[in-house]
Formats: sequence, C-alpha cells, structure tokens
Amino acid sequence: MRRYAKVLVLAVVLAMGAVACGGGGGGGGNATSSPSGAKPQKGGTLNIAQLGDVTAAFDPQKEYYQVSFAYYQCCLLRTLLSYNGQDSAHDGTTLFPDLATGMPEVSSDNLTWTFHLKQGIHYAPPMQDVEITAPDIIRALYREATPSVAAGYGFYYNVIQGFSDYANGKAKTISGLSAPDDFTLVVKLTEPAGDLGYRFALPATAPIPPSPSDPKAVLGVATGHDDDYGRFLVASGPYMFEGSENLDFSVAASQQKQVAGYVPNKSYSLVRNPSWDPSTDDLRPAYVDAMQVQIGGDESVLDQKVEAGEGDLVFDTSAPEPEFIQKFQTTPDLKDQIFIDPTQGNYYATMNLGTPPFDDIHVRKAVNYAIDKDGFRRIGGGPATAEIAGHFVPDSMLNNLLKDYNPYATPNDQGADTPDGLNLAKQEMAQSKYDHNGDGVCDDPVCKNVLTVANNTKTAQAQASLIQQNLQKIGITLDIKSFTQSAAYGKVFDPKNHIAFTTGWAGWLKDYPDAYTFFFPVMYGPNILDQYNTNYSMVGATPEQMKKYGYSVTQVPSMDAQIEKCFPLTGDARVQCWADADKYLMENVVPIIPLEFSNNITIVSSRITNWTYSAYNDSASLDYLAIAQ
Repeated sequence: MRRYAKVLVLAVVLAMGAVACGGGGGGGGNATSSPSGAKPQKGGTLNIAQLGDVTAAFDPQKEYYQVSFAYYQCCLLRTLLSYNGQDSAHDGTTLFPDLATGMPEVSSDNLTWTFHLKQGIHYAPPMQDVEITAPDIIRALYREATPSVAAGYGFYYNVIQGFSDYANGKAKTISGLSAPDDFTLVVKLTEPAGDLGYRFALPATAPIPPSPSDPKAVLGVATGHDDDYGRFLVASGPYMFEGSENLDFSVAASQQKQVAGYVPNKSYSLVRNPSWDPSTDDLRPAYVDAMQVQIGGDESVLDQKVEAGEGDLVFDTSAPEPEFIQKFQTTPDLKDQIFIDPTQGNYYATMNLGTPPFDDIHVRKAVNYAIDKDGFRRIGGGPATAEIAGHFVPDSMLNNLLKDYNPYATPNDQGADTPDGLNLAKQEMAQSKYDHNGDGVCDDPVCKNVLTVANNTKTAQAQASLIQQNLQKIGITLDIKSFTQSAAYGKVFDPKNHIAFTTGWAGWLKDYPDAYTFFFPVMYGPNILDQYNTNYSMVGATPEQMKKYGYSVTQVPSMDAQIEKCFPLTGDARVQCWADADKYLMENVVPIIPLEFSNNITIVSSRITNWTYSAYNDSASLDYLAIAQ
C-alpha cells in the first residue's frame, strides 16, 4: 500500500473502536503460550518463508505494504508512538508511547503538537554510540518530502506547515518542524489533524541517524541512498539485519557496502540489536534471538514444510493453500497450529477507468454482476478465509452501517455462473457503447485481450481462471500476465503501464483504524503518483494526468468531493459520511469489484509455543512468537 498528495487535508480521528477478533483453531486472537501455560521462553531462531519480497526494498519512506510494516513495527524500527502488537481485545489498535515519554501535548487550537523523547536510547551498530534525538525524526520527514526519494505516503504529512512547499521545491525548510532541544519535537500544523498521532506511528517517521562524515547532511546516513536505503537501514528496534555492524557511513555512499543480512528477492537475516534495551520498550517482548527468512517458492510446498517442522510459518499476504486450511482445521493433532483472525482488510479486482472497455460504467457494472464471488472464495479456502464483500470498506470500520448493502447481488453470490446472475450482467452490458447489437455480449475489439495482471500462486491462478471464464460470458477476454505478489504490485504501481484489470489478488488494509485510510490513498485523485501509485483505477485523475501517462481516455469519474466532505467530520457523522462515500463509489463510479473482507489465516509449526495476532498489522506478531527450546 503507498502514495502522495498535493492538497492539504483535515482529518479528525474517531475514538478508537475495538475490532472484533475471534479465532478458529488454536484459540484465535491472542493464544496462550505453551499448552502447559508456562511463560514463553526467549531464544532460538524463527524460520520464516515468504512468497515474495517486500515492495520497496525495505526503504521506510517508500514501503507501503503490510508485510514490511509488520517487520518495522515488531522488529526493526521504533517510532514516537506505536502499537503493542496484540489483538484488539488487548488494545492492539490503541496508540502507546514508544520513543516518546508519553502521549503528545496538543495546543488548545489543535495546531501545535509537542512530543518528548525518552533519553538514553541508541541505534543499532554501527551507530551504537549515537543517541536517538528529535532531529532524527525531523530528518526522516525531510526524506519523506524529498522528491528524488519518491517516497510512498508523504500525503499524510502535508498538514505539517511547510511540508508541501519543501516537497514542491518552494521552500528550503519544513517550517512546521522544530527541535527546541535534543529530546523535544514540536510539530506545527496548517489545520487541525486529530489523527496526527497515528501518522507519527507510521514507519516513515522512524528516526534516521546523522551522517558521521557530514553531520549537517539533511538526510543523514540515508544521503546518497535514494534507491537503496533499505540495505543500509540503521535499526532502532530489538532486531537488525545481520552484518549491520559492518556498515561504514564514514565513506561516500558509492563506496559503502550493503548490509549482508538482506538480499533482495532471496533472504532476510534478522539478529538481535545489542543496543536495544527492553527496559525502554514496553511494546515488544522479542522472544526469539533471530529470524531467518527465505523468499520464494511454491505455497503448497512451503505449507508442507511448515507441517513437517522444516519451517515455522509462511509470513505473507496470501492464505495457506485450501487443502492445508481444511487439513489443519480437521486433524486433531494440527488444530492448535492454525489461527484464523478477521482483519480490517479487503480483496478486490480493479478496472482502469482510462482503458477501454472500462471507461464505460455499464461494462464496469456488468463485470460486478458477472464475477462468481462465492467461487472465488471457495478456491481460496472457503468461508474460513473471508466474508464475501458487497462494497469497499470493511464493515467493522463503518460500524456495520452497510452490513446488508450489496448493489450487485446475485443468487448465492455466484455471478454469471447462475442464470439470473448472467442475465443481470448482460442487461448492463447491453447498455454499453461496446455492445453494438445489444445482446448483452461485448462485440467491440476493445473487449478482446484485455491486459490483466495476476498473482502467480496456484490459488490465485485458479481464481484468475474463474474470473476469466466469468467475463468470457459477457464478451470480455483477458490477456493474463502472472507475477509474484511483489512484482505484480510493481506493475500496477506505475500508471504508465495501463494495466486494465487485476484479478482479485490486490487488497487493502487500514493504515490506522479510520475509513480515511481506505478512501484517501486508494480513491482520491490528488494521490495519483508517478511511482508507487495505489489508485490503480485512476479514479479522479485530471485530464492533464491522463495525457501525461499516455491515456487516450482523458475524462474519468472522481470521488474527490465525496471524500473531502468527510475530512472535517467526527464521531457518528464521520462514519456515516464514509458509508455514504462507499455507496457513491459502488453506484456512481464503480472502479472495482469488491470480493472479500479477509481473514488472516496462519499455520505454524509445532515448535511455536506462543502465538499473538497483531490487530494493527493484521498479521502474526513476530516479536511475540516463541519457539520450543
């Protein structure tokens, strides 16, 4: 997940609400430790598999992805505020002080926020003698605003005085950031932003140490690493990349050797950060001594290795293969090794409004009717994996206001695989300019060989094949190109690639518990980026943007007014506004096919003696996992 904004926004946060977290197998949610109830033991190496790498080579200003966020929060980076890595029943979506001594002081006009930092916290080697101070947080925000870095989500910080001007080359400093002393950070805003605390818990604000060779360098040790800072990352959490102690920032960036413990698309090796002091960190138990992560492989093979104890878990956005979900749920000796937790996330297929035939709303509505959502879920593992979605934002984030809303309902959610569903799809297609004879089947050449990106896992391939068959019934044929998850995201991140359709492998998770974090990054026109663009459908793009990216279609629908209407609202009015925006999206713009409100399903090896689910990251809390000694 990732992007930029060109406008100033007002976002007032809702009161933190609990997210329902139940469990299937293994107790769900926050399981106990060992069966004996003993306290989790520290030590050992956790063996992790991932299908693909993170999306931006572990650069904290660029990464906007669930997996990378999880590694940052649990293990590599500390921020002023953070989360406790637990489920919602145990305050997992509540902010706590991390590097800060307490929650920020906020002025009566809500325009000045003051953070006080703990003293005596040091970076990982080779910067173990450097204390983390307020200017290091400022340095991270300067990097987020530096155009050459092409950062991932600077829009969250445009509300800081001078941030946008600096990013646009109109100012030499960010006037709203100051450090009156080493352990005080003052942030001045242009407009109230009640959710600023959440924004300072995101990894883009994690401290960057000063450069030992040039203490005045604006970007500190990240200087000269616009494209590869992840391999020079200086940790502040309980773990660091192996070999970090050998980094040498005293020489020019071009002469620095990359950390050995991260080999892109191959492996990560995380080891204990000897500078980390648990007495300063109430949020991370950091039970294991090390984590070895292998990247790549077939998911079913990786699941087999977990079952055999040759790996401890597959840590990725994909669920286990369906046969393994069923096996672990129904086999007595394996039931305690599967964990099912609802997320505040979704999966959806996307249609690019700038690529025919999806510039026609009737085509987009026909596709919504045509797709067999029940079959899509069945291939993915059945009801355990998700609730079928009828709209965009997960119901728990809208207080269930749209629980029964489904404008493209078909019998049993089976779409064109039922006569009635196919008839509904054809009725919409018959109204399209691309159905020349009005028979409900597209007969225009633009419906042939539609450029489509899919994930290359076995399950995702089967789901893509189902969607392909569904759409053939209304005359749309897909030219499917398959990639690993991270590579597939790389394709759709670039609006110049003109990816017309994606097959439901892409999803969205909250950045923090407010529907703002769904609409603003994904459906808001000003957030369309040259790189790391997450508005795959180009909703709200201007004619100038469409021409810039080479589209022949230059007029596309917008959600900007509906989204901006919600910015100043609070409480129930804010939730209702987001619900209304969701309905407008589904009825008047229709850029997506909502498929699932997802569950997180993880199977673990029998070595795991303590399981904890992070409601913030919607994934396993790696620092809470403990293994048998």
